[in-house]
Amino acid sequence: MAIVGDFSAWQPLPLSDPDGDGIWSAIIPLPPGRYEYAFLVDGKWVGQDPLAHEYLRTFGEYVSVRYVGGEHADRSS
Repeated sequence: MAIVGDFSAWQPLPLSDPDGDGIWSAIIPLPPGRYEYAFLVDGKWVGQDPLAHEYLRTFGEYVSVRYVGGEHADRSS
C-alpha cells in the first residue's frame, strides 16, 4: 500500500499498518496548500478517497484533492 501525489512528484510513498487494524497511514510533513493524490493498493490506482475534499479526473484517472492549513483548514475531516 502506498500514496502518490504532487507532493512526492507522483513517486510512491509507503503506508504502514503496524497494529494490523486496517488503518494505513504515513506521516508526510506538508506546508499549507492544495494537494492532489491517489493510493496504490496491490499495484492498482485508487484515486477516490472518501475523505477527500474534491476529485479531479486527469489523464483518464481520478485523483483526490485535499487542502492543508490556510483558508481551507476548516474543510479538513
